[in-house]
Amino acid sequence: MTHAEVKERFSAFRDGDLPPAEAEAVRAHLGECKDCKHEFDEFGVTISSLIRLKSVAPPDFMRSLQGEIRRRSRGRFFARKPPRFPLEIVSLITLMLMLVVWLFLRVSEPSKVHEGGGAPPAAGGK
Repeated sequence: MTHAEVKERFSAFRDGDLPPAEAEAVRAHLGECKDCKHEFDEFGVTISSLIRLKSVAPPDFMRSLQGEIRRRSRGRFFARKPPRFPLEIVSLITLMLMLVVWLFLRVSEPSKVHEGGGAPPAAGGK
C-alpha cells in the first residue's frame, strides 16, 4: 500500500471497520513506515481529544461569544445597526402615485372635438 492509501484508511483502521486483508496491509505498512506510524499516532491523539470534548455548549455560550467578538472587534460585528431608510417602500409608493396621476390625466383628458364643431359625420352620410 502507498502512503496515501494508508492515510485514507486511518479512520476505518482505528474503528476496526476494514476488511481483514486491508487491516493487515495497513498494520504491515505502519510497522515498516515511521512517518505513517507517527501520523497515525497523532491521528489517534486528535480523535481521542475530540471524543473527550463536551458535546453540549453552556447555556450562555453564544451570548458570551458574541460579547467577546464585539469587544475584540470594537463593534464591527454584532454592533447595533442604525435603522435604514426603506427604499423599497418609497419606490412602491412613488410608482403607485405615478399610476394614479397617469390614470387621472387619462380620464380627465377632454374628448377630442371634431372640426366644424358638430357631431362626427355618419358613416354612410352626405
